[in-house]
Amino acid sequence: MQIGNLHPLLVHLPIGIIILAFLMELWRLRKPSNTKDETIQFVLGVGALSAIFSLATGLLLGDNGSYDPNLLSDHKWMAVAFTIACSALFFIKRRDALWAKKIYHPLFAVTVILLIITGHFGGNITHGEGFLFKDSTSATIEIEDVDKAKVYADIVQPIFNNKCVSCHNANKTKGGLLLTSKAAILKGGDSGSLFDTLNDIANNLLAHRLILPIENEDHMPPKGKLQLTDEEKLLLQWWVKNQNCFDCIVADLQADKRTEEALASLEVDRSTRALIAKKLEAVDPETLEKIRQQGINVAPLAADSPLLIANLSRRKDLTEDDFDILKEVDDHVVELNLAHSNFDDNLAKQLKSFKHLTKLQLQYSALTDEGLKKLPKLVHLESLNLFGTSVSERVVGNITKMPNLRDVYLDPTTLSNKEFASLHASQISLHGKELDSLFASSVLTPPIIVADGEIFNDSILITINNVFEDSKTFYRIERPQKDTLEFEYHGSFYLKQSGFVAAYAAKEGWQPSAPSRRMFLKSGAVIANASYAVPPHKKYSAAGAKTLFDKKRGTDNFVDGNWLGYERSHLLATIELQQPTEISSVAVGYLSAADSWIFSPVGYKVWGSVDGQHFKHIKTIDLPPNAPTTGIERNLFAIDFPKTKLKSVRIKVENQLKNPDWHQNPGGDSFIFIDEIVVN
Repeated sequence: MQIGNLHPLLVHLPIGIIILAFLMELWRLRKPSNTKDETIQFVLGVGALSAIFSLATGLLLGDNGSYDPNLLSDHKWMAVAFTIACSALFFIKRRDALWAKKIYHPLFAVTVILLIITGHFGGNITHGEGFLFKDSTSATIEIEDVDKAKVYADIVQPIFNNKCVSCHNANKTKGGLLLTSKAAILKGGDSGSLFDTLNDIANNLLAHRLILPIENEDHMPPKGKLQLTDEEKLLLQWWVKNQNCFDCIVADLQADKRTEEALASLEVDRSTRALIAKKLEAVDPETLEKIRQQGINVAPLAADSPLLIANLSRRKDLTEDDFDILKEVDDHVVELNLAHSNFDDNLAKQLKSFKHLTKLQLQYSALTDEGLKKLPKLVHLESLNLFGTSVSERVVGNITKMPNLRDVYLDPTTLSNKEFASLHASQISLHGKELDSLFASSVLTPPIIVADGEIFNDSILITINNVFEDSKTFYRIERPQKDTLEFEYHGSFYLKQSGFVAAYAAKEGWQPSAPSRRMFLKSGAVIANASYAVPPHKKYSAAGAKTLFDKKRGTDNFVDGNWLGYERSHLLATIELQQPTEISSVAVGYLSAADSWIFSPVGYKVWGSVDGQHFKHIKTIDLPPNAPTTGIERNLFAIDFPKTKLKSVRIKVENQLKNPDWHQNPGGDSFIFIDEIVVN
């Protein structure tokens, strides 16, 4: 063992001993005495001796070349000064001369100051400069679009920065290893290259040291330091297995399911609304209903969202009282529609409490330049519609002060070239009436279909929220091969069969809204188990065969972990029912996303068995080839047949195998994506 290695142990002795002597001296000053205190003298002697040993071992440790010479020099000379001061204190304490008594206490104060400075410089060497004021918690890695993230720059280096760089930086190169740049990482350290064996994870130096038991002295980070999480270890191992690529993006590299989950955990929605939603709890439905009963239409922005849309459009009797009613939920309102209302300059100040507004519709209101000046500084506002108001070109000076404003809807003929240039410099897009599809007075916002889940046993309660007051809501239940009837919505209803619920808003003099659609699946028979003849693509295997009956629908995102993906192959699945059951339908949930090479199935075949061993053909359905499309759609296909008592069902979902001629990559291997099989 090198004697210098004792420095981290010995360095704490003089710190504690000198502080103890200082406190003893302060206590003694409370009751001054002319008698000599040999206890303090003894403590100072031990402190001086420990400072000498600490200094000596520190000088030896500093010679190994692993530390920044400038920081080391500062620490060394302050330590020398501190050691001299400790020794001087001890000898002066022994003297009875008047001069010794006069300088003793000032020298003690200087010694404590030297102790603090020396310790701080030592901390800079060990933990990095500015460590005293750094947040000791690990910084969270947050990526907006993980597929586009750079593997090294956005994932690997931040992990190193959080957990490794404190010991492997320019100021402290433990083991001769720097982990602050590509060149330094490739260079390696005293033990050699970090990537000496790329194909054997057990013998790769970097990955191997991460998985060693924490008690092992070669484990990294060492015991006592902030440790890597399992996800961070997994991501570093994944990077090494992929040839430690420094320039790749995530989408370029193969990843297994666990790695995909770890990568997905890094992805965060950084949109303004997402950040606002994180700070808020959902509003009590009773509160929303109370507001509606007072004549104000308010609804959630989306199902399960704490954010709200408030609609006061076409109101000609708005007063301050209406805004007072909304103040109970003002933090939650991100969209406020005051179009075609009597909202004027006097009411403009009422928006002060709506600090989270991201979209404000004031088209054809009574607002003028004076009222616009009274609008509060809406720091989150992204879209502002002023079309049809009496505001002039002077509006530009006000709206360019809104930091997040990106879209303004305004008659461009009211602006001069100077104002156009000012908007352009502020990166604000100007939209005229002909472009105002989002805010046009003749377009209604689609209703929101609310339900507790998408798969149900007997029935499920459906509620449809319409943002626009005085408009009617119509809905229909769509089922393949079934007639579709349309109904006017008057209140919540129970759905008892699988299908789509589609709803739209309509109002006289307005164009109907685009329809909202949501799929629901009834699960009448109880499934005990499922299996498939051929496993899915390893990247899209979800939770295996149980994915087919876990009652969790996949989203439009095919990598959400709820889809089974089959590339250039069919799905042949066997469903075991809990007991023999009379059934008459098998429904298959699938995804269509042609741009991602995912297509609707082109056929289905169903067999049934009463004993789970011998299967009899029940029905075959052949479908036409996929038509040209670029959209993403979750869908449901139901195969109906005469009621039959069965113990097992076997279903084949057929893939078209090759991308069609109209596709951007004709002839490529196509996918089918299946999330649920529901038996009724």
